[in-house]
Amino acid sequence: MKRSNFQVVRDFMQALNHRPGSQDELKGWVLRLVTSASDKRETTLSRMSGTKEFQDHARLLCAEVSGPAYRGVSDANNPAEGALAITNGVSSGWAWDPDTDSAVDVQIVVDDAVVGTFPASGTATGQPGYVGGKHGYLVDLNSLANLSTDRRVQLYALDVDPNGKPTGAKTLLKSTKAANTGLDYAHMGDSYAAGPGAGDYKEPERPCFRSKNSWGELFFRDPTNPWRGRIRFTNVACSGAITDDVILDQVKSLTPKVDRVTLSIGGNDVGFGSIAKACRLPLGDCTAANNVARTRIARTLPGALDNTYKAIFDATSGHAKIVITGYPLPFNASVKCSGGLSSSDRSRVNETIRQLDNAIADAVTRFKSQYSADVVYVATSGYFEGHRLCDGGDEWIANVVNADVKPEGIYHPNAGGHLAYHQATKGY
Repeated sequence: MKRSNFQVVRDFMQALNHRPGSQDELKGWVLRLVTSASDKRETTLSRMSGTKEFQDHARLLCAEVSGPAYRGVSDANNPAEGALAITNGVSSGWAWDPDTDSAVDVQIVVDDAVVGTFPASGTATGQPGYVGGKHGYLVDLNSLANLSTDRRVQLYALDVDPNGKPTGAKTLLKSTKAANTGLDYAHMGDSYAAGPGAGDYKEPERPCFRSKNSWGELFFRDPTNPWRGRIRFTNVACSGAITDDVILDQVKSLTPKVDRVTLSIGGNDVGFGSIAKACRLPLGDCTAANNVARTRIARTLPGALDNTYKAIFDATSGHAKIVITGYPLPFNASVKCSGGLSSSDRSRVNETIRQLDNAIADAVTRFKSQYSADVVYVATSGYFEGHRLCDGGDEWIANVVNADVKPEGIYHPNAGGHLAYHQATKGY
């Protein structure tokens, strides 16, 4: 319900510890309003007989007290992220509370931990006269925190009541950019992100088979990572996921605070599982399964990818860098290879994956252009050269079910393959 002008003014008077008993009493008050750093004025609400005149004055009063100085404790500077300037470890400013003429305390928070509290009792150079000599502060942060690494520093003023007692509330004065806190990172998508061929699975294993050796987990634990020890990591990747699963379920894990998203998606939308079964089974039709997948790549996948990228972009308010991977070619189709697929079937599967990767790369380019999004496509096939099935030597694609490789992990990257993914993506 909309408040009347009288109610708005009455609430303001109560905030200044005066509680008028009637509208007439309120009209008779003379209020001194500090409206800016250089302007002091008196506004008189005299006893008036005309309702319109009273309402006009009430509107004037409400407009003049709408500035930040009447929210409680405040600072002359913009309290938004990035407003805190630190020069050689020193920061200065001013803080005051309309409830008291005494100095208020300023609290220093570094990476969400309180490291010190001190009174803003010095001279605020260059600040308005009413601040006087007891509301300025100058603090040497070097004595309180190691600023040689990327840290987030915030200064808060501690609120007091009209009797000068702390209320427990505090108001942000200044802050360095939130990006200095570390990294909020979300790993999303299908089995190529989850890792059913990489072993060492998180509990419960089913249905997602999230491996501790997956490339998202490797980024989180990488000792050379510049955010090491300051990453807030969420892994929602799940074997079998399609684009709808990302949009309807996995995106729920995202917030505007997320800085980095890694994503593998699209293979199950076009029928990767059907291709794996059809091409491995003696009576399976590998050609037909690949043709179905290629039709879906051309007709339905582009729109599904567009919707998925937009859902991630919206959930992070466009803040996150989105790293989207392609799929590695699993086979060397140019050599004879004992067992497994024929050379022609290996070529068919590789060509389908090439078309899939091209569709993903095109969708990323399209999305980046349309939304000016911070999104990048990372091709992975080149990192598997010499380690594909039928390359001989150390293969990074799982081909045999064992203690580490789940049935869902056949033709998927094994632990070595996920390390290759990590090498491909860690720089983004």
